[in-house]
Amino acid sequence: MGWKTKNNLRKTLIITLALLCSIMLVLPVLAGQGDGSGGGKGQPLALVSSSPADGQKNVALPVEIKMSFSKNVVYMTVRDNNSKCFAMYSQDGKQVPIEVIMADDQIEFDKRRDIIVKPLQELQAGTTYTVKVAPQLESKSGVNLDKETTLSFTTAGAAAATVDPAASASRDTAANATKGATSDSSAQKASDSKLTTSGEQGEISEQVAESKAEDNNNESKRAESTAGEGEKENSNKGINTGIVVAIIIIATALGYAIYRKKGKQ
Repeated sequence: MGWKTKNNLRKTLIITLALLCSIMLVLPVLAGQGDGSGGGKGQPLALVSSSPADGQKNVALPVEIKMSFSKNVVYMTVRDNNSKCFAMYSQDGKQVPIEVIMADDQIEFDKRRDIIVKPLQELQAGTTYTVKVAPQLESKSGVNLDKETTLSFTTAGAAAATVDPAASASRDTAANATKGATSDSSAQKASDSKLTTSGEQGEISEQVAESKAEDNNNESKRAESTAGEGEKENSNKGINTGIVVAIIIIATALGYAIYRKKGKQ
């Protein structure tokens, strides 16, 4: 075998080995393995498992909800979008504030498919909560969840007694009506009391007026009587004075007559 033939065989062997190496490197990528995406674009994105599990009861508090997906959902190009795809609600429909926790897949590669939902308020005992994952959740390979996924669980313990708003409103209405009736009754009693008091005061005023009128009449009578007596006294005094004057005149006349008679003698 010539030198040229050996050289050609060597080149062929090198090229073949290079092609085999390339194929070995490309096959995992084509199969969706080894890039942390959890499968190529042909593989769907889905929720694989969770803790607590969907429908689980008597879940001890406090609790953090760990959800594992079929693909890498924490990669830096999708993590901001994915952090907005989670929401949590209580059984009465009220939204619970949460924190969405994702690992750094460059440091913790084994957690690239996990997302943790942490409630930011204390959960109630004996209450059902639901975590909703929006269909916009996206994997590193660009595959979306496509449909909303939910996870529900019930916390341990006895639920707090709930108040029926309709019954509460009815009780409040009845209480207000009772208060209104009591208030009206009190007002009516107060009004009646005022009327009675006014009537009594009117009667007393009339009695006082009548008493004052009688006193005035009595005083008038006493004044008239006193005036009459004064007139009588004045009249008597006038009569007595006239009598005295008459006696003096008579006595003087008699004295003068006697004097003249004696003079003539």
